[in-house]
Amino acid sequence: MLQALGAKGGSGKTGAAEILVRAASAAYLNAAHEGVGYPYRRFTSPFNIQLKVNAALASLSRSKMLSLATTLDDANNLGCPLN
Repeated sequence: MLQALGAKGGSGKTGAAEILVRAASAAYLNAAHEGVGYPYRRFTSPFNIQLKVNAALASLSRSKMLSLATTLDDANNLGCPLN
């Protein structure tokens, strides 16, 4: 996860995958704490982070990877009630 959080992203499918794994790692960590009120879950429906990320990566579609990364990034930046 530390390596994924440090991913830079870039052009092409590889860059999109790096952007997605960075956003997904932060999302996974945010979803791990129930007190944060993160809108998505790591392993359960209706929005299973793990399944969504795996599907986007498997699609090899830059647009799908970036779309999911944007969704997760928006949720990652909602703020934290634990401060």
